[in-house]
Order: sequence, then structure tokens, then C-alpha cells
Amino acid sequence: MTGCVTVSSFSGKGKWKTIQLLLKNESYVEAMVEVGETWSVSDATFNAAEALVCQLCGKKGQNMDLLRYELYCAKGGKVDTEAMPPCRTSLRLHMKRANYQAAIWRRAVISHPEFPLLTGTAGKYAVHRS
Repeated sequence: MTGCVTVSSFSGKGKWKTIQLLLKNESYVEAMVEVGETWSVSDATFNAAEALVCQLCGKKGQNMDLLRYELYCAKGGKVDTEAMPPCRTSLRLHMKRANYQAAIWRRAVISHPEFPLLTGTAGKYAVHRS
């Protein structure tokens, strides 16, 4: 979720700060353990990830859209766009990408895994059998 070759990272938010937050909150750890277990992200996992990213950006207990609004207002509208955290909809897509990548990695030791291929721009799934 914090970035790799196939999943983007949050600007200025590294892995070390995320690890420190994970060590302080067991519910974040439980949610991150679920990433990649299935091909979809549960609402509970997404909500925990959203809380983690909000806390990573310095605002505990908020949702992403409110966090963005408050950051924008606090800076008087003069905010570098890459310094802004993602909106809730973008975070959900980010989690889907991170979950898909983690699910593939979790199945790396299976000789002929079945996995959904992303097809088209609508993000529909098709089962791929190799």
C-alpha cells in the first residue's frame, strides 16, 4: 500500500512512518494482513486503510475527503497538488491495485494459480487459467 514498482506511493510518506503507525495500532496490522487474501478489498479493510492513511497525513479519525478539505483550507488554497493525499475514491482504487498485487504475490508459490485479469477500462475481471 505504501508503494512498489506497480503501486504508487503517497508523496512524502515513507514506509518507516507507516511501520511505526502499524506497531502502535493492532487494528491496522489486522487489516493489512488481510490485503491480498482475496481478490477484493472488504469494507472493513478499506476503512482501516483509510484511517491509517489519515493518521499518516497527521489527522487521526477522519475520512480522506475531510482531510483534503482541511489541508486545503489550512494552506489558504495554496497547496502543491502532489502533497495532497488522495480523495476517498482514489484511495479505494489505490487499495484495489495494492490488493491485486499482494494477491498475486501471495500466490507466487502455486504452480498454476488462477487469478482474475483486469480487462478494459471498467476494471471488470475475467478468470485466467494458465
